[in-house]
Amino acid sequence: MNPRRVLFATTALLALTGVGCSSAPRRPPPSQMQLADSAVGRADETRVGDYAAPELRDAHDKLNAARELDKSAQVNKDGTAALHAKWLAEEAGADADLAAAKAQLSRSQEIDIELQKEIDRLDPSSAPAVSPGIPPAAAPDPAPDAATTPAPSQP
Repeated sequence: MNPRRVLFATTALLALTGVGCSSAPRRPPPSQMQLADSAVGRADETRVGDYAAPELRDAHDKLNAARELDKSAQVNKDGTAALHAKWLAEEAGADADLAAAKAQLSRSQEIDIELQKEIDRLDPSSAPAVSPGIPPAAAPDPAPDAATTPAPSQP
């Protein structure tokens, strides 16, 4: 076989294969509503509400409002309402993420306190002067020492 024909046939085959792969249907990216729903669901599953109830409640409220607004936008073919629904869903996801972060912080602080208690129990000399997370109180100035205090000047 002629080497030019082999090269042409190989190139044509590769080109057709590339076209076939690039025209394969792609999965559409998840909508903002799906992302928010997923974030709120994860927060619910991990019991974030035990530590950050107000933020999680806000996330649920915004997600429900976004769903209602989205339904209304689809029925009325209202692009502005659809955009507002998307924004609300985005806020719901952010609120759920905030609640999860606050819950993680609270859990970490609880673990830190428990570990410090265990350290103090095992080695009392390592106990901090102040409890973790509580700023030290301002210490009062010591009474002035008579030897270091200058005597009042006489006129």
